[in-house]
Amino acid sequence: MIFNFITLSLFEELSKYNKVLLVDDLADSGKTLIDFMTLYNNLSSIITLPTITTACLFYKSKSQFKPDYYAEEIDPETWLVFPWENE
Repeated sequence: MIFNFITLSLFEELSKYNKVLLVDDLADSGKTLIDFMTLYNNLSSIITLPTITTACLFYKSKSQFKPDYYAEEIDPETWLVFPWENE
């Protein structure tokens, strides 16, 4: 796996903390959270990293990643449009 400077900088910054809450608006496919946690797991053997807890506003049961906390589980076919996505 190839890590770029920005990725390493982010994880170096995270290494300053003991615990981090990673928040996403939606766990739909789960890809974003899976990608982050894959990087986290690969880098944790190189540098000391904090404990990561995940949270999402909404979680779809079809997601490949189940966050530690979520506000609401929604039907996998529900399409959400968040206010910050409107222009």
